[in-house]
Amino acid sequence: MNKLPEQLDALRLWDGALAPSGLRRRLLRVYAHYQFLNAQMAELEVERRALLRTLAEATIEKVYHSMQLKGIGINRAWLLVMEVFGWRELKTRREVGGLAGLTPTPYQSGESVRDQGITRSGNHHVR
Repeated sequence: MNKLPEQLDALRLWDGALAPSGLRRRLLRVYAHYQFLNAQMAELEVERRALLRTLAEATIEKVYHSMQLKGIGINRAWLLVMEVFGWRELKTRREVGGLAGLTPTPYQSGESVRDQGITRSGNHHVR
């Protein structure tokens, strides 16, 4: 049920005046955009769940196994697997760490040598 137009009709400003019509139109446009994106995301999730049930590819199996981890849902598992394993062939753990940006940042100046922690490079979706 879409009650937003009626709620906007009842909306008043601090002094009791009606909200400006431009504001009402803008809020309705933003709400229509929200509904459109929500419908697209729901459609995509249904599509992904159907793929998980029907396909037996290696990447789909990895998505399913990632979803078994606590705190990882279908969207995060799908993104993680498709970004990391979907089209790349990672051979070493260094390649995986470099992709995620989990590599050390050394600092060397003269005789001073120290590690500054991990970098912020790499794929931010994976990190």
